[in-house]
Amino acid sequence: MNIFERWKKTTIANKSLVISSFLMAFGTIFYAGAASVQVWIMNRSAHDASVQTDKIIKATRDQARAADNMVVAADKQVAYDKSIADQTLAQATATNKLARTSEESLIRTEKSLRPWVNAQRVFSTAKVAEGYVPIKVEIDNAGSSAALHTITYQESATICTNGPEQERFPKNPPYADFRSWPSTAMVIPGTGGETEPYIINITHDRMIDLNMGRCTLYAYGIITYCDIFGRLHWQNYCGRWIPGTDNRFNTCYNYTDGDQDYPNETLSEISCPKSLTDIPPELLHPKHQRRGPVTKSR
Repeated sequence: MNIFERWKKTTIANKSLVISSFLMAFGTIFYAGAASVQVWIMNRSAHDASVQTDKIIKATRDQARAADNMVVAADKQVAYDKSIADQTLAQATATNKLARTSEESLIRTEKSLRPWVNAQRVFSTAKVAEGYVPIKVEIDNAGSSAALHTITYQESATICTNGPEQERFPKNPPYADFRSWPSTAMVIPGTGGETEPYIINITHDRMIDLNMGRCTLYAYGIITYCDIFGRLHWQNYCGRWIPGTDNRFNTCYNYTDGDQDYPNETLSEISCPKSLTDIPPELLHPKHQRRGPVTKSR
């Protein structure tokens, strides 16, 4: 009896049991296959995800490395720029220092070579007495170069004030009557000369005041001159007559200053002439008399 004949003689219950067993076995195989496929798909997806993740990690690392390289390059550029800036600053500082040194050297050179004209003495060629008295000034050049366009302004005043002698002469004395003798000749270093006499008139009553010490006779003025560098210089001078002497004048306690006492000031409104025969009108008026004197003890 073959398998088909046996199947025909099998009861329905047994057939159902066999069919159920077969279906169960088939379902088990199907589900196992499906599970295997799902496991394969999951493994494949996990592998692909792992590969993709590795790629992302590698790309991120490459980007981070590139960013690090950019930071290093930027730091190098900043350091290079700073080095260039430091070098530029150092060069500018050195140039500025060299310019200051050159300027200071030029100033020292001009100062060492400039003329120094001063009033050696104020004196009278006759006895100081009632009437007309001639006053003269002896000047000299103690500098290292010639003084050009030397002009001497002479003035006198009788001042009657009380108090110490040092405080009697005003800081800005009057120049009501200018007496000037412009000279186109150079004053050579180590030489000098005397001005023409400046005549003053002393009345009888004023002479009594002078002899009694109630008043003081002053002869003062300003000397202006140019140096070989085209710079204008000036020097104040002042002499006071000593009562009881014929013609002796002592140096005043003040009004003996000059442009060297004001190194930060310039007479920008006055310029030196360009030739020995060209004397500008500005030099004929001592605009700098507005300056106060430098008091010097004797």
